[in-house]
Amino acid sequence: MSDEEKQQHLSTIEQHIGTILQIAVVGLLGWSLVTTQTMSKDVEVLKVKVESMSASIAHGAHDRYRGTDAARDFAAVRQEIQFLERRINKLEGGR
Repeated sequence: MSDEEKQQHLSTIEQHIGTILQIAVVGLLGWSLVTTQTMSKDVEVLKVKVESMSASIAHGAHDRYRGTDAARDFAAVRQEIQFLERRINKLEGGR
């Protein structure tokens, strides 16, 4: 083989290697795109689930019996007791 034939043979091999590498890069880019799209869809599903859980937690938090609710209920009971005491005093005083 002459030097010129060797150079042509090496050039052909380099072209084949370059083509193979280009195909590999295009394949990896395609895989990356598909993976990114799948991950994007999964993230959207997770966002919906998190929003649903947040709404459920918020709804549960509104159902709590808080200290302010207890204070309001105790005040209503005290007021009812005072009303009954006044009625009893009037009835007893009227006898």
